[in-house]
Amino acid sequence: MKNKRIVVLGGGNAGYMTALFLQRMASNIRTDVIVVQSEEKGTIGVGEAVVPPVVHFMQYFLGINLKDFISKTKSTIKNGIKFENWNGDNTYYYHPFTPSKEYVEMFHIPGVMPTSCYADYVKHGIYKNYDFHQSHLGAMLSEQNKVSLNNLHYALHFDNFLVTEYFKNLCVERNIEIIMMST
Repeated sequence: MKNKRIVVLGGGNAGYMTALFLQRMASNIRTDVIVVQSEEKGTIGVGEAVVPPVVHFMQYFLGINLKDFISKTKSTIKNGIKFENWNGDNTYYYHPFTPSKEYVEMFHIPGVMPTSCYADYVKHGIYKNYDFHQSHLGAMLSEQNKVSLNNLHYALHFDNFLVTEYFKNLCVERNIEIIMMST
């Protein structure tokens, strides 16, 4: 039986991540994954960030060791997003990322408070105009320049050049062929 081939058109982070995902999903059938990309188009060198679901995807669907990824891409961990002077009034507020399931369950007392208690707490805080940097774990940690990898879902901010190189090297390590084409 011949190997099937899946071709991903375009490299960069999206192309490499797609190839890594397809290879893992097709691991039980004889499939070669190939990335075809332009020699002329380079990586756009900007600071980029991902949200918590992408971190989860990288870890569980691509099989990436996050400590290795963070180390090699010089990523920083984010608890949430701080919006400064958003309303033109020189104030700020946090949009913290969702707490982990374990953290939310700390609010749950069987027979007394449902697991939705945490969501109710957040809604109440918004209604009462609470400062989340004083009452939400992610925001409080951010104010102290700390992170929690156990209690919060987190995101990453990174140098795009390093991330693209990381994904490309991982593709090569995992036997994904990369073909450079001139346009």
